[in-house]
Amino acid sequence: MKPITPDPQIVYRAGGVVFRPAGSADDAALRRCLRDNDMDAWIKLAFEREPCFFDGENLMGASLAVIAEAEKLPHDFVGMYTCAQLPVHLNGQTAVAGYLGGLRVNPSYRRKIRILRDGFASIPVLTRPWRQPNAWFTSIGQENNQARRVLEAGLKHLPRYLLAGEMETLVFPTRLEQPTGLLQAATREDIPALSDFFNQQAQAFQFAPRLDEAWLRSLDGTHGLCLADFWLLKDGDVLHGCLAIWDQRRFKQTVVRSYRFPLNKLRVAYNLLAGIRGKLKLPAPNQQIEQVFLSFVALSESAQDNAVAVVKEGLRLAAQKGALVGTLGLSAQSPLNARLKAVLPHESYRTRIETVSWANAESLALYGRPVQPEVALL
Repeated sequence: MKPITPDPQIVYRAGGVVFRPAGSADDAALRRCLRDNDMDAWIKLAFEREPCFFDGENLMGASLAVIAEAEKLPHDFVGMYTCAQLPVHLNGQTAVAGYLGGLRVNPSYRRKIRILRDGFASIPVLTRPWRQPNAWFTSIGQENNQARRVLEAGLKHLPRYLLAGEMETLVFPTRLEQPTGLLQAATREDIPALSDFFNQQAQAFQFAPRLDEAWLRSLDGTHGLCLADFWLLKDGDVLHGCLAIWDQRRFKQTVVRSYRFPLNKLRVAYNLLAGIRGKLKLPAPNQQIEQVFLSFVALSESAQDNAVAVVKEGLRLAAQKGALVGTLGLSAQSPLNARLKAVLPHESYRTRIETVSWANAESLALYGRPVQPEVALL
């Protein structure tokens, strides 16, 4: 799926605000918006894109960043959002899904429902050059009560948000241990088998990515991923499992802004105890979390007994890249999720995966499969 060049002639105007595709000239404004609009919880996090916002676009499929500005004051930045067009599995079939993310609204424009309403109305207009996705979806943190109250309320003129399922993001400390030899780095000769194997496993989940042989061959490290970052569990020529170590730190960063009381006072003492127990340590304020993603994880039924060993080996490989944290997103219903939580030290947070549909479109019917999008793409 090739990136789509935004058409600067396609804009959406409503309520004194202009919504338009972002270009390279908007890079500084986009990065500033991400830095200045953090996620406020017991730990304040900023999701940044340094040194260039667009280095983190088009990771797998096409993506589009949209800027909202006051029409009469073009440099008055209202906010932004992003859309991505992803190759996925839906109801066991290959499909294209649209993902909505990256929503940021600057403080002076927050709590204005018309901004949200007009932003949603701009999406079908600005994505007109795209192939129409089979479904749109998004992710909302389980504890993001403010967003859930608005988006799940069924308000007039807003799209319908319907819960498709929940996923859990597991965050593990990495382990710099001796190699076990359990996994082998993928080579170009492995591409057909890797693609077929992963897709067979991914069909069991909604919104799981679809691996394409051409995409695998194109990986050159530009987006932090090479073919050699895929690791395979093999018995001779038979593939039983796979995972990838996806390092996006060069263009996407998660930065700790601050901690709430009492953690801000107890962080040093907490880290001493965490070090003894092999748990995650808390970075200092304004420090980046040194994380990589354990992506495209799949195991055959016969390899389930090796599941923990495979993930532990993945965490060792992540440590070799200098990462302190390995992040893995799984369906909340996945047996692997429960197995890993029972054995490995971790932190976790839940995310609701919701389909999004507009008034003039039917909601996609999803049949009996848990959700498991690739968290490194969200």
